[in-house]
Amino acid sequence: MHRLSVRDGRLVTPEGLSYRLLWMPDTERMLPATVKKLLALVEAGAIVVGNAPKGMATLSGGETAEQAFQQVVRQLWCDQPTGVRTVGKGKVLANCTLEEALRTLQVKPDVKGEGALWTHRQTAGADWYFVCAPIGKAFQGTLAFRAGGSVELWDPVTGESRALPATSQGDYTQVELSLPEAGACFV
Repeated sequence: MHRLSVRDGRLVTPEGLSYRLLWMPDTERMLPATVKKLLALVEAGAIVVGNAPKGMATLSGGETAEQAFQQVVRQLWCDQPTGVRTVGKGKVLANCTLEEALRTLQVKPDVKGEGALWTHRQTAGADWYFVCAPIGKAFQGTLAFRAGGSVELWDPVTGESRALPATSQGDYTQVELSLPEAGACFV
């Protein structure tokens, strides 16, 4: 809660990681401090995708805290059933899936393809994707990454790497992958 700020419309951490939006799936209850932080982030230019919380995640503060909490929730969501709401320099998208929100915001998918889990980091001159099969399943198929250049597959266990054949298609690079069954994942 104290590590995120907004710079140039993106959520950023002190380490320099940046995010285009904050997605809050199935968040029914929040602490008053969390809702206040969300309001500050959105007013500064952040984009939040998620529905309004239905109540506080604490009983502290009684009726006074509940009233203040509801006032901040109304500032962010304003009983808006769906769509985009502008708050300060930022936006709140409610009652839509993440995919619908990304389409509304005209954000291209980072990875196209089904059946694999992934995360993406950018550094100067390189895009790094960590890709794995879901727990208990293997993955074999094609994924298209929104990046260009040469493709290498790095084995996180052995540290070995090898070039992979890839096909460029517009803004995307398609790669055939065969990944073994995944074990437990820790996030």
